[in-house]
Amino acid sequence: MYDECSQKTGLHVLEDPVHLGVYDFKLENFVDDGECGKIVLTTLLPPGGKTGALLLNYDTDDTTVVVRTLQTVIGTRSRTIS
Repeated sequence: MYDECSQKTGLHVLEDPVHLGVYDFKLENFVDDGECGKIVLTTLLPPGGKTGALLLNYDTDDTTVVVRTLQTVIGTRSRTIS
């Protein structure tokens, strides 16, 4: 789901298996890069086997800052959070 590279600039979130939503504190809108918000997770893999439990808009009650959002060359999205 995430990894930190040798540059230590934050966690790189790969959004293929899990959608990471970072919302404002009222859970109404997504935050922009550089803003702090609440983490809400949705799994994108079918439940069972090695994928764990199905999560739909699961509010982790954690906060983070989206450092940057990048579009990869193959069309997937990658975010860096702190």
